Amino acid sequence: MASFQLFPYQREALVSLWEAARRARKQNEESGGKAPAIRAACVQPTAAGKTVEILCLVRELSVRWGWRSLAIEPTRELVSQTVKKAKRFAADRKVGVVQRRRRKFDDCHLVVSTAGALHKKALAEIDPAEFQVILVDEAHHGAAESYEAILAHFSGALLILGFTATHIRGDGRSVGGAEHFHSIIVYQTIGQLTQAGYLCPARGVYKHTGLTLENVPIRGGEYDKTKLAHAVNTPERNAMAVDAYLEHARGRIGAAFAVNIDHAKDLAEAYNARGVPAAAVWGRMDDKLYEKIMEDFSASRIMVLCNAKLLSEGWDFPDLSVVILTRPFTEASGRVLGPQMIGRALRTAEGKVDSVIIELADLAILSGSRGPREKPTTLATLLESSYGLSRAQIEKGDGYLHEQARKKKVEDAWRERIKLFQSLRTVESVEQTFDVIERVSQVSEFAWIPLGAATYFMNIGEGRFCEVVKEHDNYFEVRAVEESALTFIGSGNDLKSAIAVADVWLASHGVNYCLQHRSAPWRQKEPTASQVQAARRLTGLPEKFLFTLRRGQLSDLITSATALLLPFEEVKLPGDKGKGAGSVDAPPVGTENLHVWQFGSNA
Repeated sequence: MASFQLFPYQREALVSLWEAARRARKQNEESGGKAPAIRAACVQPTAAGKTVEILCLVRELSVRWGWRSLAIEPTRELVSQTVKKAKRFAADRKVGVVQRRRRKFDDCHLVVSTAGALHKKALAEIDPAEFQVILVDEAHHGAAESYEAILAHFSGALLILGFTATHIRGDGRSVGGAEHFHSIIVYQTIGQLTQAGYLCPARGVYKHTGLTLENVPIRGGEYDKTKLAHAVNTPERNAMAVDAYLEHARGRIGAAFAVNIDHAKDLAEAYNARGVPAAAVWGRMDDKLYEKIMEDFSASRIMVLCNAKLLSEGWDFPDLSVVILTRPFTEASGRVLGPQMIGRALRTAEGKVDSVIIELADLAILSGSRGPREKPTTLATLLESSYGLSRAQIEKGDGYLHEQARKKKVEDAWRERIKLFQSLRTVESVEQTFDVIERVSQVSEFAWIPLGAATYFMNIGEGRFCEVVKEHDNYFEVRAVEESALTFIGSGNDLKSAIAVADVWLASHGVNYCLQHRSAPWRQKEPTASQVQAARRLTGLPEKFLFTLRRGQLSDLITSATALLLPFEEVKLPGDKGKGAGSVDAPPVGTENLHVWQFGSNA
């Protein structure tokens, strides 16, 4: 089996996926086959290459342990795409597809199916014991009743993994929570992959229409499609879409997302009338006509492809460099559909420098009857989970979105550090910090120090430290710095499990038990005068209060203040000598040089 190249972030993801598989196998052996499946989610942006990761994992599980996998895709196009990629990335594994007349797969290592093909009758003919691994692509669909029925049928599997770019559902809940995939074990964002050079930089542009959608009803979190199309499919508004393209993206290959088929057709006519070759495509159009249009688009004979939701999932066209959002979203629908549509333009390609995301921005006037999840959304809302930028921040600058987001993140972090440091200057807030430390001590034997609500810090001496950082409600990451080199240690789906991962690492990396162990006798002694003076210089707290603290508490206070006052310094990162040195023959099981990609070091 020939090896092939994986990017560092893919190797890092495979570390976590492989670890989940090992835990599932161990749990199954120890329970005599009675343990429930380990369920987890992998969250990565559109264009990150999740299908390649799925196939790498499938092949290794098949070769090493004889495990058989079922991959569930939302569309036939994605089934076809997965089967084609399997010929490259798992060429020595036999792949089958669930079809009307084929539901037995005794000889297949991987079976691929649409969710629709796994209906009640089909499931009745498929033995769930055939598969040890269930893989759900575009896992944000996993909350639907049809998916729940499928996963219930295969509940005896050892490992159930969901892959998605949009883990937050329309109702604001995460598919990575306890209800569906239980935890998030891989969490990578558009901003991280763009900063590291693996996704194409994007600029955000608004074209204000002046149109008000107040009279378009919202039902179940989405606009009424018929009335929405009537409101926005007008010659004047369609002309604005053309104006925006000519002003900000002239000559680029683009995709425009419309409300319905008529809207897509009318948009294409508007572009053609202004000299921009365009065509409309939709789900049930004639196959030969669709293939002809897509062939012309690939050859740049068509410059703007107008579609009605057809191209929002699973469509890969790396040369695409402009997305035009002419379909208004509510907050609920935009959270899922927006990033999927935007992601179509984020793939890198030879000669491609950047991408442009254009939104026709209508006026958001709400009636009092609309709920908190039913308000109209904007480009900023669509990108908020990945970039964290407000609409005002996008409008006032013409820089790349990921660069604006990085600057904002640094500024926010600095303000947070100042705020946290100020919180150590009052007796009340210091006492609250000690309450947090006490709660953490219930789950760890080591002296973890909270630095705000999202970071727990452990100074292990000689310039080394370990930290647990809350990246998301269901994803806590464990990192360490040794000899000025950042290392990714692991993750947990809650603080307790992440601290447990960190504690194991600390115990095996020479931590000084006398200094860092909560039960060390010195921590219960009265503070020294020099300790009190040091704490007073850092915090300005009164000596009377400081002398009431135990020596360990005073040490924690000094550690917190010192960490928060440290200036921002660049961490020296080890060179990643094998940027593409991954192989399905040897999946990553260690952590050497991982996580470096996230900080922009691709050498």
